[in-house]
Amino acid sequence: MSQTTPPPFFTWVSSNLAAHGMPSCPDQMRYLADNGIRYLVSLTTECRPPVEATPNVTWVPIGIDDYHPPTLEQVVEFMRVMEEAEEKNEAVSVHCLRGRGRTGTMVACYFIKMQKMSAAEAIAEVRHQRPGSVETVEQENLIRDYETFINKPSI
Repeated sequence: MSQTTPPPFFTWVSSNLAAHGMPSCPDQMRYLADNGIRYLVSLTTECRPPVEATPNVTWVPIGIDDYHPPTLEQVVEFMRVMEEAEEKNEAVSVHCLRGRGRTGTMVACYFIKMQKMSAAEAIAEVRHQRPGSVETVEQENLIRDYETFINKPSI
């Protein structure tokens, strides 16, 4: 098998979640598939990865404008994908353009839900693993709002 190239800024942030910048060529898409990724969550509105290169990777578009936070509904959709993948023992990768703002925000929310971190711990952890992540105050606020949202008692 030929060597493939990872998308820019590729890192595994947990055993079943990778984060990175926009895959821009079929070779980078094959890298994802070759490394066990079965779901690609795209957080971009400005461009689309070459998903046709890997029919065995399910593409999940959740469009968020650059430098903006996701809505709580978009975070819930991302977590649904993560839970589905976890049930099947499969891996997910998430990206935006550079893999920092929108991606870092979703990764921090993942840490809150799946790894039981506080918002402050999740932001610190994603910035430790992926320097420059979570770029705006609005993204930080959304992460805190998500922590409140998932910790509120059910009625």
